[in-house]
Amino acid sequence: MTSEQKLIAFNHRENKQDIFKELLLKEIPVFLWNAEAASFKNIGLKQDDNSSFHLLFVINDESYIERNIIEKTGEIIKWKWHGKQPIFKRLSGNKLVFFASGIAEWLILDWLGLDYIVLPSDSHKNKIAEFKEKLNRKALIILPDNDANGSFSKVIEKVKVELKNSFIFTADFYEEKDFRDYVRNIASDYDSQDRFLEALFYNIYVNAGGSEAKDEAIDETFLFEKIKEAAPIISPYDENISKEIIFYDRGIKEYAIFGGKTLCYTRKDKILEYIKNLHFKNESIKDANKKAGVLLHECPCYEAILDTKIPFGVNGDKLNIFKPTYIIGYKINDEDRQDIYIEYFKENFPYSYILLNNLFNTEDKLSYFLNWFGYIINTLNKTKNCIVLTGAQGTGKGLFYEKIIQKAFGKNYCVNLLSHQLKSNFSGMLHNKLFLVAEEMEKRNSYDILDKLKTYITDPTIIIEKKYADSFEAENLFNMMIFSNSIAPIIIEASDRRYSIFKSDIPIKSVIDTEALVEGLKAESDNFLKSVKSLKYNTKQALSLLETDEKIIAREDSYSKVESIANKLKDTRFDELIDDYPEAEMSIEIIKDEINEFYGKVKSSSLREFFKQILPENEFKKFIPRLYVYFGNSGQDRIKGSNGRDRFYKITCKSYNRIDPLSSFRIDPLF
Repeated sequence: MTSEQKLIAFNHRENKQDIFKELLLKEIPVFLWNAEAASFKNIGLKQDDNSSFHLLFVINDESYIERNIIEKTGEIIKWKWHGKQPIFKRLSGNKLVFFASGIAEWLILDWLGLDYIVLPSDSHKNKIAEFKEKLNRKALIILPDNDANGSFSKVIEKVKVELKNSFIFTADFYEEKDFRDYVRNIASDYDSQDRFLEALFYNIYVNAGGSEAKDEAIDETFLFEKIKEAAPIISPYDENISKEIIFYDRGIKEYAIFGGKTLCYTRKDKILEYIKNLHFKNESIKDANKKAGVLLHECPCYEAILDTKIPFGVNGDKLNIFKPTYIIGYKINDEDRQDIYIEYFKENFPYSYILLNNLFNTEDKLSYFLNWFGYIINTLNKTKNCIVLTGAQGTGKGLFYEKIIQKAFGKNYCVNLLSHQLKSNFSGMLHNKLFLVAEEMEKRNSYDILDKLKTYITDPTIIIEKKYADSFEAENLFNMMIFSNSIAPIIIEASDRRYSIFKSDIPIKSVIDTEALVEGLKAESDNFLKSVKSLKYNTKQALSLLETDEKIIAREDSYSKVESIANKLKDTRFDELIDDYPEAEMSIEIIKDEINEFYGKVKSSSLREFFKQILPENEFKKFIPRLYVYFGNSGQDRIKGSNGRDRFYKITCKSYNRIDPLSSFRIDPLF
């Protein structure tokens, strides 16, 4: 029987034409019918002995498919193949190629005039490599099939391995449906093929991280560029890092396990134990040890990096573990950026505004933060300065970290550490992070970590130390904030160029119901952060500090006594010092004499004795090692007429200029 004989000439009977359309409409919306498509010309009706009608799809002279559409009690409606199942394809050179499984999917894509590859079954998965050249550097949009046995998912894994030079993108913009169900569900909203295609491209564009507010016509080229950004070329080794991989990090000479989100370094014996429990737990100890050793020996060698500028996955001998969040991946054109307008955030994101306004209090402070934060999430560069949030407990600092910071950068790239953790020599928790929050900071424990904080805030690299492993140098990628309930959580030096300090004493629960705030922040989160990323940020301002009253108080409180004393010593205001500290008058007179006698130098022992008299013992012990902060490093010197060498601190030229140089000129007696 020829192809023509297999099709009933239903045009001779009008009722059969109606039956055909009625049955076909259950499969495909009528506006998608394309009479010019080859597939459409080979569809007809088949009538069985019981006068039931079936749709008949003729593929070629060797194959055809029929589908029973007449529903009967207990009957399963399904396709029935006759002959060999082919691979459906049309590759006309377009940049977008759709990949699917199923007859209905083939008909829809063919009638829409799109380029496609459709597999009726997973038996063709080993033939995927045939399309490698034709799909080179093109976007392959996978339309998943919600089949019961999950066979198509196996095909997709094969596709990702074989077509490593294609831009693989999964169009999962619908929930728990396959492509045919998606078409059926939205078909009633559209009355033409063009409008349906526009909606389809738009959904894929948004799913690829595009703006929901775009007004441009999303054509094939426009969509291709978006998918190219969202779907980097897959390495044949990483399979999009959907499963755990074990590798040797040649950069830091350690074994690691990476599961697509978390990176865990561990010792070789721990890795072997992990492999045995994962793959060989039912085998003898001897066999398990041997097989685990072989697997470990054959594991790949990479250097794990966190690079925000290149695609996620394996790139040569590098394994980039950075997977951008929706916000980081969200693109904004410069011409679409908006000025910082607090009223806009207040009106459109009331919950986010309530939280941030409670932490920053005033418009100028909130504007500073929005600019600072907007600069970071746009550039992922270090600002080399740190925002400090101080004040009462319960003002919303924790919610701010969880709902805004972690949401923007991703939980895996954020870390919050307590002050005692920052004091520790082990800094492994800071490796490959984009944001650090230091909590429970207080002035009394910041003496020990002041230099470390400076390094974290400004230095381009940091030393990472881990237990049982060699230390190594790593790129310092993270920006930083400090949270504290203390008004002066850290030492603020007179010449500070690192900290902007803000204070809030109003508990957030007294402003708004906490549960309502949490739900509101969750609902606003994406759009709020997109708006922050869309701001016209000022780079110079982001890299500068905001001088606040809170910082002035913190600076005064940091070294209010010590710094005042040091300044008076350097200005030789000895009368003021004696008035302030009469109990140390003798020490002050000795210092005064030494400055005049030793050309603007003071013996270290004299300074120590002076400060010992005016500082409590516990403060004295902490302060003395830091004398160099105020007077520079001490030096060993021999003064004419003295015995041996002493250590001296040099008072600044400002103070020395007030001294008559002749007063220090000594004439030794002749007799």
